[in-house]
Amino acid sequence: MQLTGPQTTRTWLELRARYGIYVRLLEGLPSDSFHRVVIRDMRTPAELVVHVSGTVVHDIVRGIAAGRIESGEPSESEFVDALSSKKHVISFARESWSDADAAAQEIDDASLMRLVGSSWGIELSGAEWLTVVFDEFMHHRGQLFAYSRALSVPPPSMWQFAENEAPFRDH
Repeated sequence: MQLTGPQTTRTWLELRARYGIYVRLLEGLPSDSFHRVVIRDMRTPAELVVHVSGTVVHDIVRGIAAGRIESGEPSESEFVDALSSKKHVISFARESWSDADAAAQEIDDASLMRLVGSSWGIELSGAEWLTVVFDEFMHHRGQLFAYSRALSVPPPSMWQFAENEAPFRDH
C-alpha cells in the first residue's frame, strides 16, 4: 500500500477491518428488508449502502487519489433502484470497497497534503477527506447495527475482525 506514514496506513487497515463487519451486518439482514424503511426517518438499508459504499468510501477515496472528488450522490436513488436484491446490494458494497482499495494504493504523501476539491463545493486536504471517510463510515455503520437490532437479527460482534472474509482482514 502506498499510503504513507504509520497513522494513515493504520487508519486504512482499521477501515478495512470495520468494512468487513459492515459486510457481515449486511449479510445478516433479511432479504426483504433492503428496500423498506426499517427505522422511521432513516434510509432503507439499500439506500444506506449506496450512500456509504458508493459515495463515502468509493467516491471520496478515488477522489483523494485523483485530486478531485466527483460524487454520484445526486443519482444515488438510481443506483438503489438498480440494486434489486440483497445479493446485488452486497455485491455493490464489495465492488465499491475493491475499487476504493485499488485507489488507495495510489495515495501518497502528496495526495494527503494537497487540497482536494469536490462536487459539493468543499475543499479539504486529502488527509482531512480520509478522516471524513472514516467518521462518516463509522456513523453509518452504527445505523446498520440499529437496523439489525430493529429486525431482531443479532449483529456480529463489532470486534471480531478475524471472522471477516479475506479482503477485509488486516494484511
